[in-house]
Amino acid sequence: MEPADSAARPAACPSHDPLVSDLIEALRLLGHPLRFNLITQLAQGPVAVGDLAARNGVSLSIISQQLALLRKAGLVQGRREVKQVFYSLARPRMAEVALALAEMTRTEAALNDSAPARPC
Repeated sequence: MEPADSAARPAACPSHDPLVSDLIEALRLLGHPLRFNLITQLAQGPVAVGDLAARNGVSLSIISQQLALLRKAGLVQGRREVKQVFYSLARPRMAEVALALAEMTRTEAALNDSAPARPC
């Protein structure tokens, strides 16, 4: 028999919470350098697929594959205008997360550049 207050306790494993699962999936997707770059670029506003390919130095095919993964996870959305597709972030708060992560990366890089070299 379960204790009377069992309904008031949080779940033992938070991964069963759909919001937590979505967040974990989003962070997993951002672990790929190209997808991270795409998200940080889209945080600035909508960008055409061709422009994303040119900015990142990869083919349209590769960009499309990565955007499809991000779209499936609900992180980005596409909008067709004549012959071009413009992508933007589907979750406005994702821009804040992406820009904060990018800033952390720049800060870490600056700290590493100013740190004295360690002897072998």
